[in-house]
Formats: sequence, structure tokens, C-alpha cells
Amino acid sequence: MYDRNDLSIQQRVTDCMFVCCMNPKSGSFFVDIRLTRHLTTVCLSVPEKEILTTIYSQLLVNHFKEFDEKTQKKGPQIIQATQVVFSDMSKNPKFAPTAKKFFY
Repeated sequence: MYDRNDLSIQQRVTDCMFVCCMNPKSGSFFVDIRLTRHLTTVCLSVPEKEILTTIYSQLLVNHFKEFDEKTQKKGPQIIQATQVVFSDMSKNPKFAPTAKKFFY
């Protein structure tokens, strides 16, 4: 890596890991080839409802093992409520991603 002000100074970066993402709604969609050669590109979509239910069920079942039976039985209701809230948020224009706020 070179200093932008003094190109005679070279710095070596080792053992560095970074994660980045791009906002598909705004900004530039161009990434320089010199940067992308160092990256692995992964594109993910939101999983289907059944897949999310399976994943969250496994997590909650294991997490709730130490709780009483009444709490353990609330797992499916918690998962269903979470999915309803997520679905409602994704349809509401107030929560639409923007360049300044692309996460929730």
C-alpha cells in the first residue's frame, strides 16, 4: 500500500481481514478490479419462511433447555411473532433502505 501524498513510501499490510457490503439502492455500483481481486463475492437472499422457522426453532429449543416447560412452549409463538414483525417492516416504506440507513 502506498501513501497518497508520498508515493515513495510503501507500507505492507499483513494478516488483515475485512468484511464489506454494497447498498443496492444508491451510490456507485462500480468496484475497482484491483480491489475485487482480493475479495470473495457472496450474494444472499432472504430465506423462505419455512427455512427461517427451522433455523430459529433449533436455536430456541437449545436456548430454552434450561427454562421451565411453560417457557419452552412459547418458542413457536416467538418465532411466528418475529416473522410477522419482519414481514410488516419489510413492506412498510418507513423502513425502506436508504443510503444513510440501509440496516435495521
